[in-house]
Amino acid sequence: FRSVTMQDGNTVLVHQQKQFYETESKFVHNVFFSWEHKFDITDVEQINYKLFREKKKEELYLYADAISKLEFYYDNRLALTTITLKDLERLNTTEDSTPGLIFLLSGLKDIDVLCVMCEEENGKYKIAFRSNTTDVCALASLFGGGGHKFASGCKIYGTKNTVKKKILEKTREYLCME
Repeated sequence: FRSVTMQDGNTVLVHQQKQFYETESKFVHNVFFSWEHKFDITDVEQINYKLFREKKKEELYLYADAISKLEFYYDNRLALTTITLKDLERLNTTEDSTPGLIFLLSGLKDIDVLCVMCEEENGKYKIAFRSNTTDVCALASLFGGGGHKFASGCKIYGTKNTVKKKILEKTREYLCME
């Protein structure tokens, strides 16, 4: 374990083998500092449970909804799902629940790229790309985004259908170039 200082100055311990990207960092920060009781920061089992297993029912509803809308393209090389503002409202949850969903879906076997489209205000979609085999940072850069080789993202303006169409077109081109 190593110490990581969060933006608000609080320090948390994280496993040295895991790199936390911006959304995961926010997720970890929210989990650690929303716990209502004190706990032993060196208790790995308790930390694992709080971070990865304990879920609110609203989060599980979001996961189920997003999984039910999962679509596969290009001989199952791309898996894509969409979360709209109406979904978040209907399921009584917020965008803060999406990092756990992305983490869950990133374990999908036999796909090259996972894409999660999450609607934000003013016609903007926050796009998360994940992969275990494909450089999705290069893919995100096609949309002006970036990140890490296997975890990246971008923001795209437009309607759900136009954003999805852009992602499908660029992803098809990108996967064909590999």
